[in-house]
Amino acid sequence: MKLYNPIRTVFTILLASAILYACKTTPSQTAQKSGVEYYRGLRFTETPYDIESGTHKLTPEEAKNINSYKFTYDESGRLASVEYVRGDVLLGYSDMGTLQK
Repeated sequence: MKLYNPIRTVFTILLASAILYACKTTPSQTAQKSGVEYYRGLRFTETPYDIESGTHKLTPEEAKNINSYKFTYDESGRLASVEYVRGDVLLGYSDMGTLQK
């Protein structure tokens, strides 16, 4: 019975340490973004609380000829806008065109 209490104490300390380590906040691994970035697609998000991000990064030269998403960031690194573009032309989200009334 005397051996059981020290083992339980050590296990409790290790478990508490693991929980505290898992809950520790760390600085973001990504660098603060600014300016404009182009992506071929958007990452699927399950909830409205997910952070918007793109997939398959493009260079500005590639984005001139390919339909892409233009992510614009402000000076603080916050996402200011997302536009669906080809070069400097803003595109609609479907190929149906405008609807006739």
